[in-house]
Order: sequence, then structure tokens, then C-alpha cells
Amino acid sequence: YKQYEKENKKFINAIVEPDIFYISGIIGTSNIVIGNNSYSFGKKIGFHIDSPYAFKVFKKTIVMGLKSSIISLPPLNSINWDNFRSLNMSSTYSIKFGERIYTLLGIGITQNSNNNSTTISPLGSLDLAYELPWKPLNIPFDITFCSSASWDLENVSIGFNIMLCKPYKINLGE
Repeated sequence: YKQYEKENKKFINAIVEPDIFYISGIIGTSNIVIGNNSYSFGKKIGFHIDSPYAFKVFKKTIVMGLKSSIISLPPLNSINWDNFRSLNMSSTYSIKFGERIYTLLGIGITQNSNNNSTTISPLGSLDLAYELPWKPLNIPFDITFCSSASWDLENVSIGFNIMLCKPYKINLGE
């Protein structure tokens, strides 16, 4: 746990450790607010990985990563079950602002489908996140609350997520 705490503080201070990957599980809810709005809030699950690779822009360290999620929305007041599903995959760029607040910008693709059709579109996403300063039951995970927005050529989605983050060291070069 002490090693984890040391590595996490380094990440918070925007110092990127070699071979440290931060792996997060995502669970939450989402809905389409612009576009095909015949669905109600549904579930969202996924993962996010922050890599040890980064670059600097305007004295800010931007950490590169990968995010994938699946969204499933039930129909709104319908007896015909036309379930909307969205599979999202994007490269991400994390930027810390202060000790606990960060943004997560994503650029990628999405596959949206229902019982009638399937489309593949470019995807852009933005997460605003707050990392909690405490660890319930002293479990060595970071718990982060996120408000997320994503848009493709057809829909704009908004959601609220919880991310559980754990660092893992992988020796890539040795």
C-alpha cells in the first residue's frame, strides 16, 4: 500500500512513472440528450487505462490512455423492445488541474445499434472528474466521480460514472 500511495502521489503531481499503468473500471448511467431521444437512462460499464506515456503542452502534463465502454439504453414508454446499444473505443488524454480534479478528453469511434440498424461514427468525449480524498475501508483504490459527455455524428450523450482506479507496474523494457 505504501508503494501504491507513493506512486499515486507522483501521478497526482503530474510526474509520469515509467511502466506504471493506471487501470480503472467504470460503472454508471447515461442517456442521449440530443439525437435519437426515444430512450431512457440506461447502464454504462467500461474500463480506462492511463499509460506511462505523456507529453507537455503549456506546462501541463498530458497522459495518454485508452477508454472503452458499452452503453445500453431501454426504450422510453414503449411496448416494443428496441434496445439502443453503443460500443465506444477512444484514445484518451488526461490533464490534472490541482490535486484532485482532472479532465479526460477522448477521440475515437463508436458503433451504435438497435434492432433496426447499426452505424459506425467518429466519437469525441469529455469527462470531468473529481478524485475522492479518502479510501473507504482503507482499500487501495482511487474512487473517482465523473460527469461525462460524448458525441458522434448522430447523438450527444451525457452520463454520470464512478471509476475505481488501481495502478499496476508492468516491466516493458527489461
